[in-house]
Amino acid sequence: MKWSKDHTCSQEVLNAVEILWDSLPDEDCASPSESASGPDEQLCLALCKAASGGCHKSRTIRLQGSIAGLPAIMLIDSCSSSSFISSKLAAQLPQVQHVFQSAQVQIAGGGFLHSPGSLQSVPWSVEHYNLCSNFRVLDLSAFDAIVGMDWLQAFIPMQIHWEHKWLAIPYNGSWIVLQGLDAVSPDSVYLQLFSAEDLESASVSPEPLPPQIQHLVDSFAILFEPPTTLPPSRSCNHSIP
Repeated sequence: MKWSKDHTCSQEVLNAVEILWDSLPDEDCASPSESASGPDEQLCLALCKAASGGCHKSRTIRLQGSIAGLPAIMLIDSCSSSSFISSKLAAQLPQVQHVFQSAQVQIAGGGFLHSPGSLQSVPWSVEHYNLCSNFRVLDLSAFDAIVGMDWLQAFIPMQIHWEHKWLAIPYNGSWIVLQGLDAVSPDSVYLQLFSAEDLESASVSPEPLPPQIQHLVDSFAILFEPPTTLPPSRSCNHSIP
C-alpha cells in the first residue's frame, strides 16, 4: 500500500509538519507538572523513528563519549522532542537521581514506548568537554542515549553542519566544536602498511598432484596445451560481440 506503516515522508512534508507543529499554542503541549493526571500520564514526547530503529539519517550526528564515566554512543537528533537514555545504561547509574514518573513516548510513524521515569542532572562528556542533561529512561537497542531538541534549544544559537557531522555550541563563554562520527570529509586518515614479497623473484614450488589426477592429466595432455589456432568450424557459427 502507498501509505503503509513503513512509509517515509519526503523532506518537504516533514518541513510542513514542523511549521504546523510550531504554530500550535504552548498549552497544547503542557509540561509534566501541568499535565500530570496519574501514575501513567500522557506526556508530549516524541522519538524519531530512525533513533528507535538504530539507524542515523542526514539530520543526526553520532557522538562517542561517556555518561557518568561509562563509555557511550549518543545520537544528536533534531527530530526527537526530548533526550533519552537506555534503560540498560540507566540501571548502571545508581548514584544519579531517579524520578519515577511513567509516560508514553510516541514514535514517529506510529507506535508507543513506555518510559518508567527519568534521570536528573546526568553528567556526560564528549572529548574533554563536560555537559549535563536530564534523560528520559527508554528501551533503546542501538544507542546509549538520544540527545534531542530539549538539549539543542538550550544552546541556541549554535552552528550545525549535518553533512560534515559537527556542531559548535557556546561553552563557558567561548565556543567549542563537537565532532561526530561518520563525517563525509574526515580530518585524518589512518593507514596500515604490510610488507609483501616480490612474487616474480620468489621461487614457488607447486605441490605435486595426486597420482590419479596426474595420470588423467598425462592421458589428455593435448587438452591442456595452450591454443595456437582458432577452433574448427562448427555447424552453427556465430559472432561474439
